[in-house]
Formats: sequence, C-alpha cells, structure tokens
Amino acid sequence: MKKLLSLFTALFFMGSIFIPVAFLNAASETVKLELIAPTTTRVGEAIDVTVKAIDKDGKTVTSYRGSIIFNTDNIGDTVPSPGKTITFTADMNGEKTFSKGLIFKKSWKQKLYVSDISEDIIGEITINVDPEGSTTTGGDQTITIITPENGTKIAGETVMVSGKTRKNSKISLTLNGQDAWTVISDESGIFTKNITGITQENNILLAKLLDGSNAPVATSSEIKFGRQVSNVATYGVTISPSSTVEVSSPIDVTVDATPGLSELTISLDWSILTTKETTSGKYTISTIAPQNAGTYKISISQKDALGQAKTTESETILTTTPKPVELPILPPPSTFKNIKTVTTGSKVVFDFGVENAPTDLAGFKIAFWTNADSLTQEVSTYTLDRIASPVNSGAYTWYINKIPEGTYTFKIFGRTQSGTLISGLVSEPIIATLGKDSCTIANVGGLVVDTDTSKSVISWTAIPEAVSYNLYKITPAGDYTLFQNTKEAKYTLFLSKGAVMYENFAVKALCDESTESKEYSTMSRVQSGPWMIAVLVIISAILGAFLMRRRYI
Repeated sequence: MKKLLSLFTALFFMGSIFIPVAFLNAASETVKLELIAPTTTRVGEAIDVTVKAIDKDGKTVTSYRGSIIFNTDNIGDTVPSPGKTITFTADMNGEKTFSKGLIFKKSWKQKLYVSDISEDIIGEITINVDPEGSTTTGGDQTITIITPENGTKIAGETVMVSGKTRKNSKISLTLNGQDAWTVISDESGIFTKNITGITQENNILLAKLLDGSNAPVATSSEIKFGRQVSNVATYGVTISPSSTVEVSSPIDVTVDATPGLSELTISLDWSILTTKETTSGKYTISTIAPQNAGTYKISISQKDALGQAKTTESETILTTTPKPVELPILPPPSTFKNIKTVTTGSKVVFDFGVENAPTDLAGFKIAFWTNADSLTQEVSTYTLDRIASPVNSGAYTWYINKIPEGTYTFKIFGRTQSGTLISGLVSEPIIATLGKDSCTIANVGGLVVDTDTSKSVISWTAIPEAVSYNLYKITPAGDYTLFQNTKEAKYTLFLSKGAVMYENFAVKALCDESTESKEYSTMSRVQSGPWMIAVLVIISAILGAFLMRRRYI
C-alpha cells in the first residue's frame, strides 16, 4: 500500500512540473472577481458589465488567465455569453467589459454572479431593477424609424435601418411581416442595422420596442420603401478567334451587355478580368487561354451606376486543346555510297562517295585485317581536297599497298580534322582478296517498278563504278536464275495479252565482267504477260549460258 501511495505521489509531482509557473502565480494572486455595473437599471434595459481579477491588496491581476461564467437568480435574464465560459487572454490585462451584455426581466433587487470554473474565485453584485415605465430611467415608450424614409427607393439589395427609442433597449425589426433582426439601442437611444438580401420591389418595414420578456411595448409607424429593379443584363459572349483554341493562345472575349455599365468583369479559370466598353453595349478583354487542356466556363459580373450588381454564367464555353508535339527535324543520316575496290597484287584501291556528308568531315580512316571481328590494322587518308576521285565527281579515292596475300575485311570510317571518328559514319564490311587481280562493288538498292498497259519498267539506283548489272528472276522455290545483263540501271518487260501474271526479280552490280556485288538487291514483284515472259525466259537462258561460259574461260 505504501508503494502504491508513493507511486501516485511521484506521478502527481511529475505531472505538476509541466503546469506553467506564471499561470499558477496568477491564479494564486487572484482572490476575487470584481463586478462593475450601473447600480440602477430597468426591466429590459441592456447595460454594460465589467469583470476584474483582484488580488488581496485590491489591485488588478493583469496576468489572470482564468475562465469565467455568469449567471443570475432568474431564468430568462440575459448575461454575457449565456451558458458558455469566457477565457481571459493576455491582451485583457485581467479586466474585460461586456457592452450591453446584461438585461434583467424582473424588477426589484437582482444579483449577478461570476465565478472561475477552475478555482474558488467568485464575485457578485446587486443591482436595483425598476419596473417597465419607471421614471428613474426615463419613461419613453415610443420608437421611430429614421432611415429609410417613407416612399423612398433603394438601389441594390441592402438598406441601412436607423431609428430612436429609449436607451439600452432591445428592438425587433420586421420586414414584410418577417421578424428577422434584433438590435440594442445605445446610451442616447439610437439604433442602427444593415438589412441585406432585399429582393422585393415593394417593402414594408416596422420596428418594435421589446420589454424584458421580449414582448413588444411600442411599435413604429410603417415605412414603405421600394427597390429599383436592375436593368443589368447579358446577351451573349463571343470568343475570338474561336471558342476552341490551343492552350496558352491569345484570345479576345467580348460580352454583349447593358450599355453604360460602371463595371463588367469576367471570371475565367480562377482569373478575374476587367473589360472595357469598346462600343455601346460591347465589353472586350484581350487575354491568354489557360495553359492546361480542358473546358472552361465563363462567369460574368456586372454593376451599373447605381451600384446594382448581377452575376451570370455564360452558355459559351472555352475549350483548350494541347499544342501539337513538334518533333525536332533531324538531319538525314550520313552514309557511304557507291563503294568499289580494285585489287592488283598487294595493292587495294578504294573509290567511294558520302551521302549527306557531315560538316566536320575532314578525312577517313580505313581499318582492316584477316579476322573480320578484329580489324587491328589501320591507315588514315589525306584531307578531302587531296583525295578527290579522278573518275567519279564528288567521290574520293585512296589505296593501301604492300598487303600480304590473303582475304581481308575492310571498314571505312569518317573522321574530323583532329582525327576523332564521326559517330555513325562507317561503311559496311568490304571483303577483298590480295595476291590476285580482283574487284568488289557496292550492293544495288532502290528498286522501283512502274507498270502501264503495255510494259513494266524495273529501275534501280545507278552505281557509277558498275560496268553492268545482272537481273535475276526468283522462282517460287526461292532460287535465283540469271535473267538478263544490262548496262543501264533499268530494264523493260513488254506485256502480252492474256491473263495477268506476277513474278519476282532482283539485281546485282558487276565491277568487272564477272565479279558481282556481294548481296542481291531487295526483291520486287513485277507484272508480266504469259506469252512474252516465256519468250524472254528462252532468250535469257541462252544469254545466261553465254555469260556463265565467259566467266570461266
């Protein structure tokens, strides 16, 4: 039991150390709450009441931070913040006045009580409350409305109501039969209240003086006033150049509305835009469309010279679309073209061109060796102006000498003035055999077939180094059969009458009478006639046999 008691004592002590010292001192210094109010009042009269935190010497405790609550002996009396606590803050300095915060509903000697909800600190005061109509505080039981005046008109939806009655009294204001507002008169009996939300064109206003039980003891004369009906109107919205534009595009918004408005603003995508009346009844603003794609509503707010305002939402909707993606324009790739090699003994000569040559191209490096996967030997050419081809315009020529006999793989690389290799500018592997006279030539590309009613013309990209071209027909089984040799980079098939037929052809280039390019061109499908193609096959077979015979002579 002693251990349990010791534990509670320790927990209590630890919790206590977190209580602010200033708060404890303020509470301990305050010995009572002093109430200050008029000694005499009247039933239904609102009076001021002040609360002070007092120490034992009668001085105000400015550091008091307690929470207080008011009450009286009678149900129905009005006290400051009825049923709620009021907490003192630093800016109160231990004292707070509640303006017109106290109203008694019964006469005789009445008491007001105040107490701290946490500490045993209280205060009370006795006030003499006279009956209604007692001459001690004035017997005026009349009430008069000063504004608005009878028969006037207001602009807008708000009216300032003012009037006069007895001092410190509760007044009920009635508009068009609806009791909706209460107000307390000041020390001179004047009361004021802003009434908003007036929508009727014709209105009746009454003011009633209330007693302590909220029963009316006096009623003002009826005040009849009107409300000017607004002529503010919107007739349409136009967006230029269109109601559908790309994001962030310049636009003009024009509103057709009542001429002569003092103000017309447009709400668009959370932005408030103020327009100008460019011509009678036309209000325009130049702006920028929202930066995000979507649909946007347009809200119009207007105000006339009398201050009457109106806000409407336009039926016109702005639609913004994404800007098209602008892909960068890439330069065409740089490639080698029309490569031809001629070998004589231990010497190999290269002749080649460059398609879309880069601006920093200054020369070439040629790497080679017998192992195609490891081109360990290399040579560099002179600058471009010193290696121009004497045979082909715009092409270049270079040779490598004293290469041992054997079959080698070569690659040509573009380089800059400093010797750095240019990315992407490299040839396909070139295979050449040293130790005998031979040549190699680039593959054929760019096959095109043009067919009309009488013929099909097969054409391809010419290779300047080619001495001729071999045209091959491809059988359904996939075999390549020599069909025709031609000096030109095209061949014509004349169509015969009869059923339509299609056959496939490919081309190889020759760098001498017998040496072809390494790969066939792409295959092209060609329309032909049945009789004519048969004749051509016979002729082609004879020519093919003759050519093959010449290869091996």
